[in-house]
Amino acid sequence: MICRLKNRIRSCTGNYAVEVPGVMAIIFLLFFYPLLNLGTMGLRYGLLMTAAREGANAASKSYTFEAGSAGKPSALAVAPVAVSNVLSKFRGVSVQSLDVDIIRTDITTGATTRFEGKLPTAADSSRYVYEIETDVTGQIQPLNTYSLSMLGNIPGLTAPAVVRILAREFSEAPDGLNK
Repeated sequence: MICRLKNRIRSCTGNYAVEVPGVMAIIFLLFFYPLLNLGTMGLRYGLLMTAAREGANAASKSYTFEAGSAGKPSALAVAPVAVSNVLSKFRGVSVQSLDVDIIRTDITTGATTRFEGKLPTAADSSRYVYEIETDVTGQIQPLNTYSLSMLGNIPGLTAPAVVRILAREFSEAPDGLNK
């Protein structure tokens, strides 16, 4: 490329050195930074999902649902500890509520029944399959929050996002779900 300046011919290679930093800054601000923020939100969502699964897994191994003993804690006592153990290793994720329920599925019909507390009667493993479900509502923070006054608050971009995750595991000791 040849540039002309007052009837003189010269090289134009110096223009790129001036323009590239400005263009790169625009590309970074418009494309890369929001993608980095979105990736962070996805990572933190996955972390909350893992915490919900760990809570369901720990609760499914409990011998009782509500009334635990010194050596055998209940599902209601174990699930929050398992969730907080996973989340304590990272930042940007907080739990707003945690609910542990029993899901009973009829083997022949597939009909499900939800119990928010312990079972009213003893478990019947010949007719039903029992699962422990954790319902975790949490708040995940973007990498950096910033203000876009013209757009308002956008969860995940300018404000934290509130998400709800359900995780289920089959109960390993259904006989204790009425205790």
